[in-house]
Amino acid sequence: MSKRDEVTNWLKVYYNRDVKTYKDFRAKHPDCHGYTEGDTTTYPSGFQNGSIAQKAKRYALAQDSAGNKSTSPDWQPAHPSFARKVDGKWKIKTLTSGSAGAGGRAIKVHASDFEGFDADDSW
Repeated sequence: MSKRDEVTNWLKVYYNRDVKTYKDFRAKHPDCHGYTEGDTTTYPSGFQNGSIAQKAKRYALAQDSAGNKSTSPDWQPAHPSFARKVDGKWKIKTLTSGSAGAGGRAIKVHASDFEGFDADDSW
């Protein structure tokens, strides 16, 4: 699976209408298995609450297909539900048991990968 496919699939789980908590995310993500919910020592690498929050911010605010960064006035999220402008800054959906983190290197996210995707826009 390409990195682009991996990111697209990850965002589709994160922005699924049924995902409201980190627990929901872990339960729905196809690569997260073999753990005991609530016992963070058993979570697969990358599926701790903080790791999920960091990836969400990095992926949702990734460069657009034109190469614009989220700090550019021309940047647009790959899907309208991925980010909203609040007080001049882009904000993303956060899950109920933590806050979004920062970090990681930017990647490109393509709007064409999300055509017809019914994302959670209630946040």
